Amino acid sequence: MLTIPKCDRDSMVIVKSVADLEAVPVTPRGARSGRWQGVRHADFVRAAASAVRSLGWEIDKTHAMLTRKGAGLVGSFDISPVDGRAPTAGRFPEHLLRTMRPSIGFRHANDSVHALNVYFGAVVKVCSNGLVSSCTTQGQRRKHTSGLDLSSWVRDAVGAAFRQGETLDVDVEAMHQAPLGVGPLNNALCGLARMGLMPWSLVGKVDREFAKPRHLDFADKNVWSWYNCVTEIAKEQAPDAQFKTLDSAWGLARALAQLN
Repeated sequence: MLTIPKCDRDSMVIVKSVADLEAVPVTPRGARSGRWQGVRHADFVRAAASAVRSLGWEIDKTHAMLTRKGAGLVGSFDISPVDGRAPTAGRFPEHLLRTMRPSIGFRHANDSVHALNVYFGAVVKVCSNGLVSSCTTQGQRRKHTSGLDLSSWVRDAVGAAFRQGETLDVDVEAMHQAPLGVGPLNNALCGLARMGLMPWSLVGKVDREFAKPRHLDFADKNVWSWYNCVTEIAKEQAPDAQFKTLDSAWGLARALAQLN
């Protein structure tokens, strides 16, 4: 789901295992109110992994990195069905397993910049582009405030994320069937910049990628191709920004395909 741009590798710490997170302290409370409750990165990742496995999925690979001088954590799990078939508890359209690897993303920061977030998404196999289709709901977002039962909240958030993924095949098919003409294309490109998802320099790269895609699978001028062009260029962004771009651009793509 996430790609670490080469230009940002010096500004963040790539986590090789959950054990590496054990030594990362929670950011001091500072001037924040007594209601603030920090969350250990290791606890968050372990709770998310446990929730994923409880739904019948196994974790093939974990991608995680520390940001904001260790206060922030962003990452994702590449997951697959334990027995090769999508389990009913954590549903994913089974026929999409041929072309996509489902993923669960997670993000938070103990310096009050990011709440706890859980995302549902996938990786398109032909191009390794990520997608985030969860359009983060309130049930998948939680502030760092007192009374937080981390394990319980993460379990519910992961379950909610999977439920949003149940209709992914319907969304993808509708995007395939939705042609994208010059007018709607220009509006969508402007939307990326005006929503603060990408600077204009990257929006221009999306436009050029759509005109001449590097992957033949996205040669058709439809909404699905456009979204994959966005995610191709989003690989140049920092991981924190990638989540926002992929999530919000999915909402734009659904609107273009008249799914909203």
